[in-house]
Amino acid sequence: MGAQYATRGLPTSHKLGPLHASSSSSAQQAREALGLRLREIRVEAGLTALALAGRMGRHHAKVSRIEHGSAAPSEADVHAWCEHCGVPDQIPDLIANRHAHVRTGIELRIPASLA
Repeated sequence: MGAQYATRGLPTSHKLGPLHASSSSSAQQAREALGLRLREIRVEAGLTALALAGRMGRHHAKVSRIEHGSAAPSEADVHAWCEHCGVPDQIPDLIANRHAHVRTGIELRIPASLA
């Protein structure tokens, strides 16, 4: 039997990786761009990923996954991120960016037969 994931208990044969077959490269690029912007905000605020995660009440791995584009932040994540980094004025733009990313991912997954 394959090695077990520490967080999920799944055998390695079940590993899907950061991108699933239905993920689009546009959606991935949008997640990465948003993650990079959030990282810039955190760094400019002088916070480590661990410190921000603690302030947000999230696990530090979640902050890392968001910054690297392997996870999309929720609206609550964006709100908390900006509040704790002292840039609440950036929330509307980042939320709009997040919504555009979600729409892009959904639109690209619609089968041609249904379009």
